[in-house]
Amino acid sequence: MGVSNKATTKEEQWKTAVPLEWRVKLLSVDFSQRSDVLCPTRPSAPPPKYVKMTIDFYYFLPSPFCRSVLLTARALGLSLNLKETNVWEGEQNKPEFVALNPQHSVPTLVDGDVTLWESRAICTYLASRYSKDDSLYPQDPKVRARIDALLYFDMGTLWPRFRNTISASPTQESLDQFHEALGWLDGFLGRGRFAAGTDHVTVADHVLVANVASFEAAGRLPGTGQKRKHGDALPFQQPVSRKF
Repeated sequence: MGVSNKATTKEEQWKTAVPLEWRVKLLSVDFSQRSDVLCPTRPSAPPPKYVKMTIDFYYFLPSPFCRSVLLTARALGLSLNLKETNVWEGEQNKPEFVALNPQHSVPTLVDGDVTLWESRAICTYLASRYSKDDSLYPQDPKVRARIDALLYFDMGTLWPRFRNTISASPTQESLDQFHEALGWLDGFLGRGRFAAGTDHVTVADHVLVANVASFEAAGRLPGTGQKRKHGDALPFQQPVSRKF
């Protein structure tokens, strides 16, 4: 598959749309040291004992989609083989990466004969395969449906409405629509201690908190409500390193 010079991937479109000063700002946020972004642990649980795995993970830390997978991996105690892929420098267009993932997007995960992209699918896959219990992605059909609904909301509504505000001069309509989606998110978070109405962290929390951190870094949160309601619900502890 040849690599086009046109901006065909989500990452290339992001690079084209996001003003340079915003990209510099996002890169300046050391997400690896943000305990409110990358360190979910349960209040009474000891730090996870990491299990060395032969799972390759292609990622770019400014991407909330990549960080949500890192959150899930950390919660599971998985030590991933990290392969940083700078999409702003076009590293996802290298022939060897395109051969691995024709969509040439990050995150991309390779676990034996399984190759996955799309962060939400990766999070649920890791939770389903490697969790010692089903707390991150419960088998209960009602709870799982609530989690899936939040993942679809994030993918189909929340993130696209944020993306529409990414310009030097966003329209008032795009800002209003994004703030409307944030209001809906606040309503969802009011159903219980955690996003899906559970008393424990699920993959829905990993996905949402990673995105909210990007909203904050980009200066798009109108106040502290969304960050406080969601961030404080997660019992974040311990500094985190970039080695998982």
